[in-house]
Amino acid sequence: MAPKTDADVLPVKSDSEAPGIDIGQVKLMDDRDVDPALKLTGGVVIEFTPEEERQTLRKIDMNMLPLMCWVYMIQFADKTTLNYASLMGIREDTNLKGNEFSWISSIFYAGYLAWEFPTTYLFRRLPVGKYVSANILAWGVALTCHAATHNYAGLLATRFFLGAFEATVTPAFVLITSMWYKQGEQARRVGYWLSCNGLSLIIMALIGYGLSAVEESSIAPWKILFLVLGLITVLTGAFNLWYLPDNQANAKFLDDRQRLIAIERIRDNFQGIGYTKKVTVNSLQIIAYAAGNWIGPQTFRADDAPLYKRGKMMVAIMYGCAALVLVVLRFVNIRENKRRDRLAAASGVELSEETAALELERSKFMDLTDFKLAHFRYVL
Repeated sequence: MAPKTDADVLPVKSDSEAPGIDIGQVKLMDDRDVDPALKLTGGVVIEFTPEEERQTLRKIDMNMLPLMCWVYMIQFADKTTLNYASLMGIREDTNLKGNEFSWISSIFYAGYLAWEFPTTYLFRRLPVGKYVSANILAWGVALTCHAATHNYAGLLATRFFLGAFEATVTPAFVLITSMWYKQGEQARRVGYWLSCNGLSLIIMALIGYGLSAVEESSIAPWKILFLVLGLITVLTGAFNLWYLPDNQANAKFLDDRQRLIAIERIRDNFQGIGYTKKVTVNSLQIIAYAAGNWIGPQTFRADDAPLYKRGKMMVAIMYGCAALVLVVLRFVNIRENKRRDRLAAASGVELSEETAALELERSKFMDLTDFKLAHFRYVL
């Protein structure tokens, strides 16, 4: 039998009072528990100069950020096309009545909810770059199909599938950002692609204004809107399928040395730790977001116009609940950190600085959660 290596067994210290933290060792059952980055580096720490790191980061920024910013911009544009289409006659052309338009808006987020957990599973099993690109292609097709609808049922179907395929983008981009950037670099990069929502609104306002002026055309202006944006999205998905990397190992814009540097520079992110749990929790957050957006349009009923007191009251209540949840979460994390400190002191096991550092280093690319790592403490 081959000897066990650091990638096979990870020492963890705890006692029976720590639920979910095993005594002794945590055995990783197969290669799926090990981050692909660890396999590429062979577990060896790569040394590099600050200048090499700057060059690598510059290449990552010049290639990854434009891709994410463009996709996020068209994603938000595609999501809001229905609002602009309502000003171009889609209600009349499809014979929408009563609250049917509100249901068409809400069904988009039903698709979000339906696809979020399957997409979490697929993140774990499939190459993330190709998977995201396939979803971009699919939602481009779904958006283009809006132009072929002529009734309420057709719009419900196309909006549902549009929401399902767009559900992939936000959690995927959060994951991709954490894969490529250090913790201190991530907030700015997330801000870059999130800010493209605002840019999308500016561009869509101009497009909407231009199309609303079309009076003589064999194709209705709202159909032109869906066709143009849908085809742009399809082309974007096709390009990303070819160019967007799954990870550092197959990035076309990096050479072999830079791929290793790109991995090594994020070692202190603990990228592998709790990968499955992080993706799952992120998806749960998106599900909650989708549920709120599904319910939201239904609280602003046509018979409440023009003040919409019921809808405004619901918004105020939910903001209050969100603030309360943040306070409770901080209290729970403080309590758990203190409990772990007590357990560590009661165990009587003292690790040398060298041994503790080695244990920490071994865990950085392992898919182990906070419950399996006794030395883990929540950031407050």
